[in-house]
Amino acid sequence: MKYFGMTSLFLILSGLIAGCTNNGGVTYSGNAPGWYESSYTGPFNNIITYGSYVIAAGNQGIFRSTNSGISWMPPDSTLPATNFSLAMEGNTFIAAGNGPYGAYISTDSGATWTKDDSGLTANGSGRYAPIISIAGYGPDIFAGVQGSGVFRATDPATIWTPANGGMRNASVFSFTFVGTRIFAGTGQGIYISSDNGRNWAPSGNGLTANNYNPGSIPPIVALTASRTEIYAGSQYGDVFVSKDYGNSWTDISSGLPNVKGGRVSLAVRDSCLVAGDSLGVYVTTNDGGSWKNITDNISNPGISSVVMTGEFLYVSSSDSTVWRRPL
Repeated sequence: MKYFGMTSLFLILSGLIAGCTNNGGVTYSGNAPGWYESSYTGPFNNIITYGSYVIAAGNQGIFRSTNSGISWMPPDSTLPATNFSLAMEGNTFIAAGNGPYGAYISTDSGATWTKDDSGLTANGSGRYAPIISIAGYGPDIFAGVQGSGVFRATDPATIWTPANGGMRNASVFSFTFVGTRIFAGTGQGIYISSDNGRNWAPSGNGLTANNYNPGSIPPIVALTASRTEIYAGSQYGDVFVSKDYGNSWTDISSGLPNVKGGRVSLAVRDSCLVAGDSLGVYVTTNDGGSWKNITDNISNPGISSVVMTGEFLYVSSSDSTVWRRPL
């Protein structure tokens, strides 16, 4: 079955990720390869899931699957063919286009999209702010903007306003949320806000690059959290954890290959942390005490996005493929 150059091509294999938990903490074991392959022409940069729906953004637009990635539908023709950042808040999907494309929302699981980006301009210039990350939390949506910090809108996104006091026009690549704290990964490390984005303060204690440009504060391109533990992945291949709400950070990437400049994607659930980078996919269940390579049958690793759901782990790779395996 083909849609606009996208082919459904699944390798039906067995295997679960050892040590990861599912459905209330049941621990699975097994080491056999377990990746299902789904290909199309053009890399996916971002994936989000909602039940059996999988929404994937690539350089040809936003594609949708209603059956956990087994088959894909063509993108909404009203969307521009550009790279998008994706997020979900409640049953609303949010897509933000890099460059002069603004933001879109969907309330029908990605079937149709409506432009909704009033006020989303770069530093008051009147030009669209180039959005490079987006996330929803509570009633609010946060957009990370290249060189312009953070914008915030209330769901549904009607009017966007700057929310970047103290951020010094940073480029914001990622977000995560713990309690009332918002964490933003930027080209200048991590910033934290405790007042819904009105003011930000840097969080840098222990956040030091080791793989590349040692001693510097690395750009943080991935953030995720489980309970009160926050995980950060850098542009240089480092992975950090904070167990004190971002006051201090510990490097836990010593068991990972030395990528030397390769960005890291992260996903976490309970004690299971998955990292994807230019060399493959890795999992730890003890905060980096040991890492297991689970790349297995992925033919061309180079992971740009990692997502965990209740049943599956999804990754997108550099050869224009989405891969899925059971947890």
